[in-house]
Amino acid sequence: MTFLKDKRGLTFSILSGIMIGTSYIPFPPWALFFAFCPLWTLFLKETNPKKIFFYGWVTQFVLAFIGFHWLPTPIIEFGNLPPIIGILGFALFCTLANLHIPFAGLAWFFLKKYSPRPLNLFQSVFALALLTALFEKLNPQLFPWYMGYAWYYGDFPAYQLADTIGVTGLSTLTFLINAWLLFIILNIRERKIFHKHVVYLVLFFSFINGTGLLKNHYWKDKADSFLDVLLVQPNIGNQEKQWQIYGAQFKDKIVQKHLEISAKALENKKADLMIWPETSMPEYMQEEYNGLPNVQKVLQFLRDHHIGLLTGAYLKNTTTQKDSNALILYDKNAVGLGSFKKHILLAFGEYLPLSYYFPSLLNFFPTVADFERGRGPHVLDFHGIEIGPQICYEGLHPWFTKGLEKQGADIFVNVTNDSWFGHTFEPYQHLYMTTMRAVEFRRPMIRVTNTGITAVAMPTGKIITFSPQKQEWAQIVRVPYLKNPPQTFYSRFLYLDHILVVFAVLLIFRLDLLTKTLIIKYRSHKP
Repeated sequence: MTFLKDKRGLTFSILSGIMIGTSYIPFPPWALFFAFCPLWTLFLKETNPKKIFFYGWVTQFVLAFIGFHWLPTPIIEFGNLPPIIGILGFALFCTLANLHIPFAGLAWFFLKKYSPRPLNLFQSVFALALLTALFEKLNPQLFPWYMGYAWYYGDFPAYQLADTIGVTGLSTLTFLINAWLLFIILNIRERKIFHKHVVYLVLFFSFINGTGLLKNHYWKDKADSFLDVLLVQPNIGNQEKQWQIYGAQFKDKIVQKHLEISAKALENKKADLMIWPETSMPEYMQEEYNGLPNVQKVLQFLRDHHIGLLTGAYLKNTTTQKDSNALILYDKNAVGLGSFKKHILLAFGEYLPLSYYFPSLLNFFPTVADFERGRGPHVLDFHGIEIGPQICYEGLHPWFTKGLEKQGADIFVNVTNDSWFGHTFEPYQHLYMTTMRAVEFRRPMIRVTNTGITAVAMPTGKIITFSPQKQEWAQIVRVPYLKNPPQTFYSRFLYLDHILVVFAVLLIFRLDLLTKTLIIKYRSHKP
């Protein structure tokens, strides 16, 4: 309770939380490069490790509350759980989501305390930044977000460096710049140091953004092929609501709406491939179900319009009787070319944690889905074009996209259903966090959603089409791409940024000397 009486400490930690939370998508990144300064100022002057942890925890709670205020909605609607569970789940998320911030402060405190040599101010603030970056990378986040995404949303040219250091590397740069600015602020009366480091920081910031501009110029016209794609956003929410509206005819209504919107878009125009979003088809789409009337309508539509289709649908494993959230690919003659099952399932929405080991848990939560997991990243071939499919959440994980790139993906396609989140920050966050993969791996990213935001991002990160939210929308987009594009540096060395940060921490604290010091102290106290 004594911590709560420290008005200065609470003010600074809350201020940092607000600045971080309001500098992330969809806010302009107004405080991106100094948001941690109030919190770290507290850390530098604090001698109580419990207070350091508490202030860091307050900051992470506030930023999570701002940035992820939309979380109760999918818990309630997607997980079919009571509102009180949604509120409690959100509170738990805010409590635990970003513990890398207080734990980094705690690690910094003890490493500095037991360091065999005292750290000067410059080393101290940069060590704090590096430890925060390291703990952020190691934090098992439910929604893996990083400060680096704000560079892309804020259109800082340096986001082009993601093909070298990834979004996690951009996040590391964010923490380092915060530390550098804090060092400059704390030396405002030391004119010589102040002016020198202001110049150094301006030169550094100019250099990384100048490099980004050069990378953008190099990649903006890198294409030797193109694909004409019809993107269809039907503005249909979850199927449970459709059933409540239309009753037993809800499947017919959904399929008919997709066909009508697609047919209208194809009037006097042609496209090679049509993409419908996640779970668009409310039917099983494997061959043994081709006799279903709705499936027949779709297949006949493809023959009539001589167009291929990549659609979200369901697959049933006839052995296990389990369903899968899947993507199905057809050619222009309505012949199936392959399928992709979602591998990274969303907890409480698509599977119940621990139910694989304890199946009886499903009896207590009958409304939670129990989907079968797919085998991981793999490409689908569409007339020689290698498509790298992702469903929803899978687009947030660089390792998953690397798996698609490794198998020769020319274009990434992400299908998503963001109808669960209403008019919140989530559709914007999800969009930019997914399309960042286009920059990291230098391949186009086609993203198709049920209710928005549908978009196409080029290898430079430039978004060439952008749908409205909560509206029916369809558009034919010519997507230029590079056949057999090269592997990016980031893809080759996916975790190089992690290794460099660890090396930098070791260098600052001289942990080899620290280990020897602790061993000597231990032996001296040993009876």
